[in-house]
Amino acid sequence: MLFKNYQILSHNLKDYIKKLEHYCAYQERCHQEVKTKLFQLGCRGNEIEEVIFHLISQNYLNEQRFANLYAISKFNQKEWGKYRIEQQLKAKGLLDKTIEGALNQINNQTYLNTFNKLTKNFWEENKSLSLLPRKKKTYDQLVYKGYELELINQFLEKY
Repeated sequence: MLFKNYQILSHNLKDYIKKLEHYCAYQERCHQEVKTKLFQLGCRGNEIEEVIFHLISQNYLNEQRFANLYAISKFNQKEWGKYRIEQQLKAKGLLDKTIEGALNQINNQTYLNTFNKLTKNFWEENKSLSLLPRKKKTYDQLVYKGYELELINQFLEKY
């Protein structure tokens, strides 16, 4: 335990620590999610900072680990592009350096293969449309997924 005098901590603080250790062990969390959970449990002020400090020092809470896992899983499971992943991580309050490190975990060749697969699928799904509406629909679908405009435009220039 981080706290030298764990026995003299308030009963509530011990409970918060125990609950949040379980909360963070179950699934990777970011600081913002932990703060929200503590606030929901009724934890306030300095207690929040003490619990977070404890979780970090005991390696229950690590934002780089969270960001890496988040980026890889959103890419693998939902086929999100790097732009959408970046925006979601920013919304969770992560630093740019942390986000950059997480995005670098995505293999570039796999990323391009996934992008190409998606573009071909979207292009084929919209084959009943004439050329301009088809390009627009494909463009919109790829932007929604969070792929970079440069990649999208390179694909659409072929047609």
